[in-house]
Amino acid sequence: LTMRNTDRVFKEIKRLESMIPSGFMGIGDQWDFKALWAQIKAVQEAFNEARFSTREDHQEAWASFQNLVDKVKEKQAENRAESAKLRDQIVGKAEQIPPSDDRWITFLLTIGLSEIIENFLGVSDSRKEALQNANKNLQELWDLAKAKNDNLLSEDKDVVYQALRSANERLQEAWDQWKQVREEKSAELRDQIVGKAETAVPLEWTELIELIGKIIIADETDGFSLLLELLEDEKSKLKAQRESLQEVWALFKSEKDNLLPPDRETVYQALRDAESRLQGAWGQYSSARDKYHTAKREKHEAWRNKVE
Repeated sequence: LTMRNTDRVFKEIKRLESMIPSGFMGIGDQWDFKALWAQIKAVQEAFNEARFSTREDHQEAWASFQNLVDKVKEKQAENRAESAKLRDQIVGKAEQIPPSDDRWITFLLTIGLSEIIENFLGVSDSRKEALQNANKNLQELWDLAKAKNDNLLSEDKDVVYQALRSANERLQEAWDQWKQVREEKSAELRDQIVGKAETAVPLEWTELIELIGKIIIADETDGFSLLLELLEDEKSKLKAQRESLQEVWALFKSEKDNLLPPDRETVYQALRDAESRLQGAWGQYSSARDKYHTAKREKHEAWRNKVE
């Protein structure tokens, strides 16, 4: 009976030894710690039931068993350390997503369209590039976590994947913020340029042709000198409007990359409409000028016929 119980001890120890990967430090082999600890328990139970013939035999068997237990403990401790290191590596990088950006934060606090025109494109592009890099970095962390999944202990996996999900949420919020600010600043710049276009060329102008007719009827004596002065004023005003509109076009061309496509199209159309209004005003001026010269020539011919 004693020999049989002793044989069981050695049999269970041998089985435990066979469950431990035999490669160098167990590298490349899977360690089933749950099964190993179950077998360690089975060895301990076998020891409890066995009766060795000598104390030395017991000590020798126990030392052999403890040597195997130490290997399991060492490997488990090594795995815990490796898992913790990998966990901290991934979590540490995930917590840096999205990256902090002092220029972007400062810009969010900036008030005034002058700052938008001067600084927005550079700051916005820089932030966009940073977020794009963050997308790439986060994807690499997800890939790393999946590739090293077996190297993470269960509790560390929970920490890692929660950190990655949180990084995903923060990054999405950062993108939403960037898009919102981009849309707001584009709209502000759109309204500014459209306003300048409408100021450069008013939406309505004086009906010169009707005004000329009224002046000629009202005062045939001094009407022509008054009309000439009126025409010269109108010509100067139109030249000034043309110069102003050219400046607005130049502003649009220098800042069009700050505008989102729909806002860019709105501004472009507003400028084309302003050009159309200006051309209409020049056409009206030309018609008024022609009417002035026609009326003056007719009056001169009437005077000459009277004299003759």
